[in-house]
Amino acid sequence: MAVATYSVQIAWATGASNGFTLDISAIGGTDVLTSQFSTTFSGTYDDVTAETRSVSIKRGRDDNLDAMAAGEATIVLRDETGKFNPKNASSVLAGKLLPMRPVRVRATFSSTTYGLFWGFVRSIEHHPADYETTVACVDLFLWLSRVTPIITATGATTTGAAIGKVLDAVGWSDPAFRDLDDGDSIPDFSADGSKSALTLITELLETERGVFYIDPSGIATFDNRNVRSLAATSGTLADVAASVGAATDIDRVKNRARVTRTGFTQQEASDGNSVATYGWSDFPEIDSPYLNSDDQALSLARWLVARGKDPTPPLWALELPANRTSALLTHALARDLGDRVTVTDSQSGTSGDFFIEQITHEVTAGGKDHRTSWSLSERTGGEAFQIGASTVGGTDVIVY
Repeated sequence: MAVATYSVQIAWATGASNGFTLDISAIGGTDVLTSQFSTTFSGTYDDVTAETRSVSIKRGRDDNLDAMAAGEATIVLRDETGKFNPKNASSVLAGKLLPMRPVRVRATFSSTTYGLFWGFVRSIEHHPADYETTVACVDLFLWLSRVTPIITATGATTTGAAIGKVLDAVGWSDPAFRDLDDGDSIPDFSADGSKSALTLITELLETERGVFYIDPSGIATFDNRNVRSLAATSGTLADVAASVGAATDIDRVKNRARVTRTGFTQQEASDGNSVATYGWSDFPEIDSPYLNSDDQALSLARWLVARGKDPTPPLWALELPANRTSALLTHALARDLGDRVTVTDSQSGTSGDFFIEQITHEVTAGGKDHRTSWSLSERTGGEAFQIGASTVGGTDVIVY
């Protein structure tokens, strides 16, 4: 049996406030030029590992055609004395049991420490009948959804640099907490305060087709659309895929795309063979100022059709018996969203390469029971053509 050592920390004395924010704070005002979110988790009561009964974590997305969702964690604390009761004026934490306190969950196994979740307290509920308190947490997406920044026009830039401007505007400026690819070149980027930071990033990704998420150590991560195509497998899992089943779904066929560079001519692409076989099925129309030309709009439309013209399976669930072996526990702790894994199952005959789209962890009994589930999308054709990796005449395509 393989068991990790877990650490659960909440920085009760650290609030995400009074940070100087470009284009929002006033020069000479009360806000200070520092990161709104810096914390060391070094307070006297920050380590709540000993009081933790269970931790549940969910990160990723329910469908590989959707944007990544906010990561969430639920921490259940043993609380016989009301220490974590927000209404207990006698608690040593009185006045500090507030939302937006930073939260970190980590696990150490074989001398390596892995992040499982980094985010903020969303709510605290004390349950006296059960002698416990539940702390609901969410990652940086919560903050990004609540702020509507104003950003001066940049001129020609890149998707990654524009996302960096959004993170600057909300105070997430520590370079150690950012991992942003360059992505595509775009003609300009600005924000007038009418849209949330999360909406701005979502609109940038509509044409870029990459992914943005908060990794389990709190790092704001932007992967351009080719990252997955270039990724080598992170490991092979054999005969642990009892819940992985083959499937196909007509609802996931899309064979026509219309893309417009804002103010210019709409471009359209479709696949006749797919239309003849399955009937017309349209992608949502895209109208974006982040395209440089009509040619780029057409290339995007063709790229979308190349990826959507054939039936693809919905996400598959894979349950990892993490504590069974050291290798499985390492996979459960080390793998992250977007990682490519190879799965083989001799009983069902299912085998192939998959991308991790969603990760859940359920940790109880001090880590002796650690259940991990992955939602997987199959790596199919239509990926970017790679010299030395793709096959001439194969399913990978040279578009966009």
